[in-house]
Amino acid sequence: MIIIFEGAEASGKTTQLKLFLNKLTKEIPNKRIITYADPGGTDIGLKFREILLNPNFDVDPMTQIFMFKANDYSIIDKINKAPKDNIYLLDRFYFSTLAYQKASFTYINSEYSNRWEKIEPIIKDIHNDLLEQLKKYHDVYLFFFDTNLEDIMKRIKETKGNDRFEQYGESFFLKILEEYNKEIVKSKKYTKIFNSSFYDIEDIKNQVWEEFKTIYYHGRDYGKL
Repeated sequence: MIIIFEGAEASGKTTQLKLFLNKLTKEIPNKRIITYADPGGTDIGLKFREILLNPNFDVDPMTQIFMFKANDYSIIDKINKAPKDNIYLLDRFYFSTLAYQKASFTYINSEYSNRWEKIEPIIKDIHNDLLEQLKKYHDVYLFFFDTNLEDIMKRIKETKGNDRFEQYGESFFLKILEEYNKEIVKSKKYTKIFNSSFYDIEDIKNQVWEEFKTIYYHGRDYGKL
Protein backbone atom coordinates (compact mmCIF):
# COMPACT_ATOMS: atom_id res chain seq x y z
CA MET A 1 0.00 0.00 0.00
CA ILE A 2 1.20 3.49 -0.94
CA ILE A 3 -0.39 6.67 0.39
CA ILE A 4 0.68 9.97 -1.17
CA PHE A 5 0.28 13.05 1.04
CA GLU A 6 -0.05 15.89 -1.43
CA GLY A 7 -0.51 19.65 -1.05
CA ALA A 8 1.07 23.08 -1.18
CA GLU A 9 2.87 25.01 1.58
CA ALA A 10 0.69 25.56 4.68
CA SER A 11 -1.61 22.68 3.72
CA GLY A 12 -0.50 20.64 6.73
CA LYS A 13 0.43 17.57 4.70
CA THR A 14 3.80 16.96 6.36
CA THR A 15 2.40 17.52 9.85
CA GLN A 16 -0.44 15.12 9.14
CA LEU A 17 1.92 12.53 7.66
CA LYS A 18 3.97 12.58 10.88
CA LEU A 19 0.86 12.33 13.07
CA PHE A 20 -0.49 9.50 10.95
CA LEU A 21 2.86 7.69 11.07
CA ASN A 22 2.86 7.85 14.88
CA LYS A 23 -0.68 6.49 15.04
CA LEU A 24 0.00 3.81 12.47
CA THR A 25 3.08 2.45 14.22
CA LYS A 26 1.06 2.04 17.42
CA GLU A 27 -2.02 0.51 15.80
CA ILE A 28 -0.19 -1.84 13.43
CA PRO A 29 3.14 -2.49 15.21
CA ASN A 30 4.09 -5.51 13.12
CA LYS A 31 3.86 -3.69 9.80
CA ARG A 32 6.93 -2.03 8.31
CA ILE A 33 6.17 1.59 7.40
CA ILE A 34 8.54 3.59 5.20
CA THR A 35 8.36 7.30 4.38
CA TYR A 36 9.82 9.19 1.44
CA ALA A 37 9.97 12.92 0.77
CA ASP A 38 9.96 14.41 -2.71
CA PRO A 39 12.55 15.61 -3.51
CA GLY A 40 14.68 13.28 -1.42
CA GLY A 41 14.11 9.79 -0.09
CA THR A 42 17.08 8.08 -1.73
CA ASP A 43 20.82 8.73 -1.80
CA ILE A 44 20.62 10.44 -5.18
CA GLY A 45 17.33 12.09 -4.19
CA LEU A 46 18.96 13.79 -1.20
CA LYS A 47 21.57 15.26 -3.54
CA PHE A 48 18.79 16.49 -5.81
CA ARG A 49 16.97 17.99 -2.82
CA GLU A 50 20.06 19.92 -1.75
CA ILE A 51 20.31 21.47 -5.21
CA LEU A 52 16.63 21.93 -6.04
CA LEU A 53 15.62 23.72 -2.85
CA ASN A 54 18.76 25.83 -2.46
CA PRO A 55 18.27 29.25 -4.12
CA ASN A 56 22.05 29.67 -4.30
CA PHE A 57 22.14 27.05 -7.07
CA ASP A 58 21.18 28.52 -10.44
CA VAL A 59 18.94 25.76 -11.81
CA ASP A 60 16.66 26.58 -14.73
CA PRO A 61 13.10 25.15 -14.77
CA MET A 62 13.85 22.63 -17.54
CA THR A 63 16.66 21.11 -15.49
CA GLN A 64 14.56 21.22 -12.33
CA ILE A 65 11.69 19.24 -13.77
CA PHE A 66 13.83 16.38 -15.01
CA MET A 67 15.74 16.25 -11.72
CA PHE A 68 12.39 15.88 -9.95
CA LYS A 69 11.40 13.11 -12.36
CA ALA A 70 14.71 11.30 -11.86
CA ASN A 71 14.12 11.51 -8.11
CA ASP A 72 10.63 10.00 -8.52
CA TYR A 73 12.00 7.06 -10.48
CA SER A 74 14.70 6.45 -7.87
CA ILE A 75 12.00 6.24 -5.18
CA ILE A 76 9.90 3.85 -7.28
CA ASP A 77 12.93 1.65 -7.85
CA LYS A 78 13.50 1.31 -4.09
CA ILE A 79 9.80 0.64 -3.43
CA ASN A 80 9.45 -2.01 -6.12
CA LYS A 81 12.57 -3.86 -4.96
CA ALA A 82 11.34 -4.01 -1.34
CA PRO A 83 8.87 -6.46 0.29
CA LYS A 84 5.41 -5.96 -1.15
CA ASP A 85 3.57 -5.90 2.19
CA ASN A 86 5.23 -2.68 3.42
CA ILE A 87 3.19 0.50 3.82
CA TYR A 88 4.72 3.54 2.10
CA LEU A 89 3.92 7.15 2.97
CA LEU A 90 5.08 9.66 0.37
CA ASP A 91 5.42 13.34 1.28
CA ARG A 92 4.47 14.63 -2.18
CA PHE A 93 5.06 12.93 -5.49
CA TYR A 94 4.44 13.58 -9.16
CA PHE A 95 1.38 15.86 -8.79
CA SER A 96 3.47 18.42 -6.92
CA THR A 97 6.07 18.38 -9.70
CA LEU A 98 3.41 19.22 -12.24
CA ALA A 99 1.98 22.04 -10.14
CA TYR A 100 5.28 23.58 -9.01
CA GLN A 101 7.17 23.23 -12.27
CA LYS A 102 4.35 24.57 -14.40
CA ALA A 103 4.20 27.51 -12.02
CA SER A 104 7.99 27.92 -12.34
CA PHE A 105 7.82 27.97 -16.13
CA THR A 106 5.04 30.54 -16.27
CA TYR A 107 6.46 32.60 -13.38
CA ILE A 108 9.84 33.38 -14.92
CA ASN A 109 9.02 34.79 -18.37
CA SER A 110 6.99 34.26 -21.52
CA GLU A 111 9.78 32.29 -23.21
CA TYR A 112 9.63 29.60 -20.55
CA SER A 113 5.83 29.66 -20.67
CA ASN A 114 5.96 28.86 -24.39
CA ARG A 115 8.44 26.06 -23.76
CA TRP A 116 6.11 24.55 -21.16
CA GLU A 117 3.37 24.22 -23.78
CA LYS A 118 5.75 22.07 -25.83
CA ILE A 119 6.93 19.78 -23.04
CA GLU A 120 3.73 19.45 -21.00
CA PRO A 121 2.48 16.42 -22.99
CA ILE A 122 5.85 14.72 -22.42
CA ILE A 123 5.73 15.43 -18.69
CA LYS A 124 2.19 14.07 -18.43
CA ASP A 125 3.28 10.90 -20.25
CA ILE A 126 6.07 10.53 -17.69
CA HIS A 127 3.55 11.05 -14.87
CA ASN A 128 1.34 8.32 -16.31
CA ASP A 129 4.32 5.99 -16.43
CA LEU A 130 5.26 6.85 -12.83
CA LEU A 131 1.77 5.96 -11.64
CA GLU A 132 1.81 2.76 -13.69
CA GLN A 133 5.12 1.76 -12.09
CA LEU A 134 3.80 2.54 -8.60
CA LYS A 135 0.67 0.46 -9.22
CA LYS A 136 2.62 -2.50 -10.56
CA TYR A 137 2.91 -4.08 -7.11
CA HIS A 138 0.91 -1.79 -4.82
CA ASP A 139 -2.45 -0.16 -4.30
CA VAL A 140 -1.95 3.62 -4.50
CA TYR A 141 -4.02 6.25 -2.69
CA LEU A 142 -3.83 10.04 -2.68
CA PHE A 143 -4.65 12.18 0.36
CA PHE A 144 -4.85 15.78 -0.84
CA PHE A 145 -4.53 18.60 1.71
CA ASP A 146 -6.12 21.76 0.40
CA THR A 147 -5.40 25.31 1.58
CA ASN A 148 -5.67 28.90 0.36
CA LEU A 149 -3.30 31.64 -0.74
CA GLU A 150 -3.69 33.67 2.46
CA ASP A 151 -2.59 30.75 4.63
CA ILE A 152 0.36 29.99 2.35
CA MET A 153 1.74 33.52 2.48
CA LYS A 154 1.14 33.74 6.23
CA ARG A 155 3.05 30.51 6.81
CA ILE A 156 5.99 31.61 4.66
CA LYS A 157 6.16 34.92 6.51
CA GLU A 158 6.04 33.23 9.93
CA THR A 159 8.66 30.63 9.12
CA LYS A 160 10.81 33.02 7.05
CA GLY A 161 10.78 30.40 4.29
CA ASN A 162 14.01 30.57 2.34
CA ASP A 163 14.04 27.61 -0.03
CA ARG A 164 13.91 28.24 -3.76
CA PHE A 165 10.14 28.08 -4.09
CA GLU A 166 9.22 29.85 -0.86
CA GLN A 167 11.05 32.95 -2.08
CA TYR A 168 8.63 33.37 -4.99
CA GLY A 169 5.65 35.71 -4.66
CA GLU A 170 1.88 35.41 -4.43
CA SER A 171 1.35 34.95 -8.17
CA PHE A 172 3.57 31.86 -8.09
CA PHE A 173 1.60 30.18 -5.29
CA LEU A 174 -1.72 31.19 -6.81
CA LYS A 175 -0.67 29.34 -9.96
CA ILE A 176 0.24 26.30 -7.85
CA LEU A 177 -3.21 26.26 -6.24
CA GLU A 178 -4.82 26.55 -9.68
CA GLU A 179 -2.80 23.61 -10.99
CA TYR A 180 -3.59 21.43 -7.98
CA ASN A 181 -7.27 22.23 -8.44
CA LYS A 182 -7.09 21.36 -12.13
CA GLU A 183 -4.98 18.21 -11.92
CA ILE A 184 -6.35 16.70 -8.71
CA VAL A 185 -9.70 18.18 -7.66
CA LYS A 186 -11.43 18.69 -11.00
CA SER A 187 -9.92 15.52 -12.44
CA LYS A 188 -11.03 13.58 -9.33
CA LYS A 189 -7.57 12.01 -9.01
CA TYR A 190 -7.69 11.64 -5.26
CA THR A 191 -8.84 9.33 -2.51
CA LYS A 192 -9.84 12.08 -0.09
CA ILE A 193 -9.55 15.86 0.21
CA PHE A 194 -8.77 17.37 3.61
CA ASN A 195 -9.23 21.13 3.99
CA SER A 196 -6.77 22.67 6.43
CA SER A 197 -8.34 26.10 6.04
CA PHE A 198 -11.56 24.97 7.73
CA TYR A 199 -10.46 22.26 10.19
CA ASP A 200 -7.78 22.28 12.87
CA ILE A 201 -4.89 19.83 13.10
CA GLU A 202 -6.64 17.44 15.49
CA ASP A 203 -9.80 17.29 13.37
CA ILE A 204 -7.84 16.51 10.23
CA LYS A 205 -5.74 13.92 12.06
CA ASN A 206 -8.94 12.09 12.99
CA GLN A 207 -10.30 12.41 9.44
CA VAL A 208 -7.10 10.94 8.01
CA TRP A 209 -7.23 7.99 10.38
CA GLU A 210 -10.89 7.26 9.61
CA GLU A 211 -10.16 7.38 5.89
CA PHE A 212 -7.26 4.97 6.32
CA LYS A 213 -9.40 2.54 8.32
CA THR A 214 -12.00 2.52 5.55
CA ILE A 215 -9.32 1.62 3.03
CA TYR A 216 -7.28 -0.81 5.11
CA TYR A 217 -10.01 -2.73 6.89
CA HIS A 218 -13.05 -2.49 4.61
CA GLY A 219 -11.88 -2.65 1.02
CA ARG A 220 -8.69 -1.87 -0.83
CA ASP A 221 -10.53 -0.94 -4.03
CA TYR A 222 -12.05 2.11 -2.35
CA GLY A 223 -10.39 5.31 -3.54
CA LYS A 224 -7.53 3.72 -5.47
CA LEU A 225 -5.83 5.81 -8.14
